[in-house]
Amino acid sequence: MGRLPELAPDEPERAGSAMAESISCIAFSKGSRYLATAGSGSTVKVWDLKRKVMVKSLSGHTERVNAVTYSGGDSHIASAGTSGQILLHAQLSGTCVGEIIAEPASGVNALQYSTHALSRHLLAAASDNGSVHVWDSTVRSLRAQFLDVHTARATSLAFSPSAATTLVSGGLDKRVQWLDVATCSAVHTLLVEAPVTSVAIKGDGVTLACGISSGKILVYDLRQVGSSTARPLSVLRGQAAKPVTALHWQAHSSIQPLSLVPPTVEQSHERGTPMRNTAADGPRTPPGSTAHMPSVDEMKEELRRKLEERKMETFAFRHHGSACLSPL
Repeated sequence: MGRLPELAPDEPERAGSAMAESISCIAFSKGSRYLATAGSGSTVKVWDLKRKVMVKSLSGHTERVNAVTYSGGDSHIASAGTSGQILLHAQLSGTCVGEIIAEPASGVNALQYSTHALSRHLLAAASDNGSVHVWDSTVRSLRAQFLDVHTARATSLAFSPSAATTLVSGGLDKRVQWLDVATCSAVHTLLVEAPVTSVAIKGDGVTLACGISSGKILVYDLRQVGSSTARPLSVLRGQAAKPVTALHWQAHSSIQPLSLVPPTVEQSHERGTPMRNTAADGPRTPPGSTAHMPSVDEMKEELRRKLEERKMETFAFRHHGSACLSPL
């Protein structure tokens, strides 16, 4: 299910039995220097990607670990698994500094800290019983609970980067729920075509990617989702018709997406990028003279130059056993 960083030839023993374990979840630190992995081995392993070695093994779980995440400032690593137990480990020392258990206890499938500056202390979990819980991780107290917000397993969740107390959750009941932590209420429901297996909100706070069990990724503009059956802006297909189990947007991009639609995109709205007016950018045409009309070859060259100047925005998604980058 995954590949660990390749170890230096002189340090194979540092991996131990880690190489034989299946990986069900990963998390990068804020600077992407460290990678936390977990799965069937019931421990969380922290890898130094620069040195390509395992630097910590975080213990405490007794069963499979399904979710792992770093806190906003990388000070803690939270992990959870099939037992419903959530452990908090200090990043520097590797010691367990706290334990949280949702009531009623149920296996945890997704775990995430808020990325908003005003709510980075909030930690949310999506569970097998269809519930979502949110805690204040600094004092280990329950902040909000959404019991049975899904009628089947809750598989995924994502905090809004622009709204301090808003998050979305996805479930096998084919629903995406908008949840307000401040009022402890579900404020909106979106019904999609298949069970939801992953969700991710872009850094702009208004673009939602939703992975489903059929292998599609549905992309929505949250400002335009006015009904429970709203149509997506676009539909992307993966390499195989398997559940999309993880999604991740490119972070902190200052580059706008291009209006190029690859063959694998369905139902896309055209968002044209106007071509530069070369006549307007150059010297003004003297009165009485004829403006130069660019030829087809010149327009192609202009488009090629624009493509080289700008990069396509991407987000990553994962099927069972494969990872992909897709242009939007």
